[in-house]
Amino acid sequence: SFSKILGGSLKSIITLAIERSFDIFTLFFYLSIGVLISDKVTLSDIYYIYIPIMVLVVSMLTFITIGEDTVIMFQKRILLKHNSSRSIKLLSLSTGVLEKIFYVKKLISSKIRHITIFSLLVWGFEASCLVLFYYLFGFEVDIFLILGVYIAFSSILPNGPIGLGGLQLSFYYINETFQLSFDFIS
Repeated sequence: SFSKILGGSLKSIITLAIERSFDIFTLFFYLSIGVLISDKVTLSDIYYIYIPIMVLVVSMLTFITIGEDTVIMFQKRILLKHNSSRSIKLLSLSTGVLEKIFYVKKLISSKIRHITIFSLLVWGFEASCLVLFYYLFGFEVDIFLILGVYIAFSSILPNGPIGLGGLQLSFYYINETFQLSFDFIS
């Protein structure tokens, strides 16, 4: 299992979270490009997905940038102002968080090129496949690029009864927003 390879369950979860974060950054990048090149898709059409993803991306970048310093300042404040068993527990907990932040920074700094290139390639191939379908279905490339990003984000949503879920929601939304006909897809 991955936990044995990566040295524990928590490290496996952290590694998965880092990989998913790079996926989110990449999909946000492709979604932004899709909006920029599109004549039909505007930011107001997809604000409900774009704004939350942008907030998530900015939050993650903020945490990565100032997370370590914030925890250290928190620890200094506890050491200077408090002296109780509760403060010792808080110091212990914050030290664990600090160790995980160091692990994340070490992992990212040693693998950032590989993870970035891999994420860009994988999602680039996904987008390329959708662009190739452009010729098959006769729709516009920008709509398929947006549809591809929606499908990728739809994997976050759980499937409902009879296996209906985010994939169907993606096609439905694109169909309703841009008055397309997906009647041939069953």
